[in-house]
Amino acid sequence: MNTTQNVNHIKRSKKYTPPRILLVLTAIVAIIGPQCSAMPSPLEGKAAPAFSLKLMDGGVFNLEEHLGKRPIVLDFWAVWCPPCREAIPKVASALNEFKGKDVVILTVNQGDSVESIADFLESKSVQVPVALDEGNAVGGLYHVRSIPTMVFIGRDGKVSQVTVGSLPESTLRSSITALL
Repeated sequence: MNTTQNVNHIKRSKKYTPPRILLVLTAIVAIIGPQCSAMPSPLEGKAAPAFSLKLMDGGVFNLEEHLGKRPIVLDFWAVWCPPCREAIPKVASALNEFKGKDVVILTVNQGDSVESIADFLESKSVQVPVALDEGNAVGGLYHVRSIPTMVFIGRDGKVSQVTVGSLPESTLRSSITALL
């Protein structure tokens, strides 16, 4: 087969269609992404950047109101992300378990529409507070490169831990307990 025939064969081949290429790229990111999570976050040990975001329920969350007063857990996620979809029920469970404790647990959605977030939460039968980071500006402040990313902020207002990937429920609980 000459070069022109080879190129035409590849063009006609269903093996290299855009959806399959996208699937392969997604698989590569899923495999390599968590390995990158072993790199420490540049924020660990530093003051957590303050921000204000609209909440899905219509209010506003201002992190500065909580910094230096109580521990905070931020869960950066998106509806389209399978590990995030797996993590949200765990976050909802942690919210229920630590209700009444002096800790803030907030999910920070990375650009999904309010409708798609609501549909997803309803499909999982969970209720979590959702801050809307529509332009991913807060994700940028927190150096979020892959989701889900959880940021644990101590009572002193400093980032104590950043984890990338879905955590086992027991690890999430123990990380929150360590903040208290």
